[in-house]
Amino acid sequence: MLHIPDQKHHPIRGKEATESGSKKPVNPVPTLPVIPTQKSHPSR
Repeated sequence: MLHIPDQKHHPIRGKEATESGSKKPVNPVPTLPVIPTQKSHPSR
């Protein structure tokens, strides 16, 4: 959380943050398909 305000002060880091930010959403993406898989098995 502390890094977020730092990016605002340093627009240069903001560009790097954009790259790291795009990497964060990539992690939850593979997790999404796992959620529907559980729904497919109501037995669990």
